Amino acid sequence: MVTGKTLKEIIKKAEENGFNFYTWYCKQRNLGYNTPEVKEAFYFVLSNKFMLTALIFSHDFAKAYWGENKHSFNGVDMCSVCGYYDEVIKIEYCYEHHLQQIALKKQRIKYLERFLK
Repeated sequence: MVTGKTLKEIIKKAEENGFNFYTWYCKQRNLGYNTPEVKEAFYFVLSNKFMLTALIFSHDFAKAYWGENKHSFNGVDMCSVCGYYDEVIKIEYCYEHHLQQIALKKQRIKYLERFLK
């Protein structure tokens, strides 16, 4: 289970890189920005597994959290930025690699925590 402190740190990192949590939340819930529900957005996402999963797999969130770097192979088969390894490049951006990896994880928040530092 994710703690409020951990989720705040994860969202803060993404927001520092351009992600707007409240804009994303309003779009997901089809709300206006000044509705009372927006004040409870963080707690709603924290307590709602569907919304938390939607946040984690949002491409806007992923781009902000991991960056929009393209893979950098420098003559080797492993990306020096994210560690993506493949003989045939199937994905272009590092955040896409992380989205694929997190989809395979049972403890997705732990995967996100690895990149907080």
